[in-house]
Amino acid sequence: MKKNYTFKTIKTGLAIFAMVFSFANANAQTEEVLISSNIRTVGTTVYAGGAIDIVTSEQTVEGTTFKIQVTLTPNSTASGSGAYIESNGNNRYGVDGASIDGDLVETITTSNLTVIDFNPGETSYTVDAISDIHFTGVTLFNMNGANDQPLFTIVGGTNPGTFNIGQGAARSGTITFGTPYTNGADPAVETTVGSTTGVTAFTLGNGSTEANDSYQIIGTNWALTFTKDTTLGVNTINKKDDALTIFPTVTDGAFSVNKAFETLQLFDLTGKAVKTFKSSDALEVSGIGSGLYIVKIQSEVGAISTGKLIVK
Repeated sequence: MKKNYTFKTIKTGLAIFAMVFSFANANAQTEEVLISSNIRTVGTTVYAGGAIDIVTSEQTVEGTTFKIQVTLTPNSTASGSGAYIESNGNNRYGVDGASIDGDLVETITTSNLTVIDFNPGETSYTVDAISDIHFTGVTLFNMNGANDQPLFTIVGGTNPGTFNIGQGAARSGTITFGTPYTNGADPAVETTVGSTTGVTAFTLGNGSTEANDSYQIIGTNWALTFTKDTTLGVNTINKKDDALTIFPTVTDGAFSVNKAFETLQLFDLTGKAVKTFKSSDALEVSGIGSGLYIVKIQSEVGAISTGKLIVK
């Protein structure tokens, strides 16, 4: 049988709720989200000599946005300290001519994987939510010539060192760190470059010194872990949001809210999510136990608002 809640009961419930969530906030439930993407140069560009930084497009997690930046450092015996990164109209890049030439001992070192332009938006996340940021591989083009031999020097992880994958198995393809790659000239030969995690930098050169043996870089792959706080913390429920209205605030059936949302959740006094609604669902609480609940809504851009609902 459902109970009628007096004002005293409601005040007591709110006090308990605040204590429960103050404790829960110190023992936050988290979810680790693996995010991976690719960094490429864009457009036909010739850069000044020396290292350059290239940046990804904006990454988004629940309304938090950020970008990833890496440093490319070229080297060439033909140009010395004046070596430069060059990309062509197909967004493939190399040294002094959009390729890595073996006879010129050209190399590109990719390092300094860094989070920039971090913006929490309306969330409470900080840049500390991002961890375990590392390189996961590289995509190459024109690597299947007899003497086009991508040569890796890996820094970090559990398998650092120098690796020559030999002839590429196809004209273009991705060498994934920590995963065996088959030699195109001899399928019996496999090379595992680096490790799946922990790679902080790598240098790409050419294992051949023959003239006209060269290949190009299409893009560098990376990954990171974003730790999401899935606990409805005390900071969230204390955040004032006059724009959110719940009607009626006491119900044994349907209710409504005045703001558009992507998801709406009901939390009980222990902090447990008891029901989740999508924007297309009817907001109906019949069948849910009587009591005080916190309503948490999240918009399509990750903005969060909260309110209170009593189920009779």
